[in-house]
Amino acid sequence: MPEKTWLPTGNFALLTKEQTALLGSLIGLARVCANNTTGDDTEKMIAESLLCLHRESGIAEKATELREKVIKHKYGIVPDCAVCRHPCGNTSDFNIAELRIYPEKSVYLKEVLADMIIENAPTALRMTGPGIESAEYFRELEYGLFVIGEDFTDGGIYDAIERVNTAKEKAESMLHEFFARF
Repeated sequence: MPEKTWLPTGNFALLTKEQTALLGSLIGLARVCANNTTGDDTEKMIAESLLCLHRESGIAEKATELREKVIKHKYGIVPDCAVCRHPCGNTSDFNIAELRIYPEKSVYLKEVLADMIIENAPTALRMTGPGIESAEYFRELEYGLFVIGEDFTDGGIYDAIERVNTAKEKAESMLHEFFARF
């Protein structure tokens, strides 16, 4: 069977090998977040990592260092998984090349979702500021990352795209109101 091909778009198309690995590790972290309590440190880790993936950040060279931090952070949340002899995959990093097993439309939608999440980098960074309630926003980003690495229908991917978009709009509105007080 011939290998499927697609034309990556946006930030996703510009990711280096190291950034792609970082994105896969963020998806692994999102898998952990789906079943475990996390906090501000996880939000900061996600925000910093998304910034590294953003095409205009100028910090792409930090991808390997950040990936190591993401993995360490992930196993700080679920330490038993780091030494498990029979990994279940629930906390595994995602290999972006595995997208090729999905139908081309699903791959395209997952790329759009990944690009939307990466485009959230500036907003995510601002949402980590003191006094800003960001848990709901980051749950939606984590959910979007989770969807990229899992087998969802096109409808499920569309839903994740809408959730991430709505979360960004709410976050930007919240940030506007928050900073308007000063």
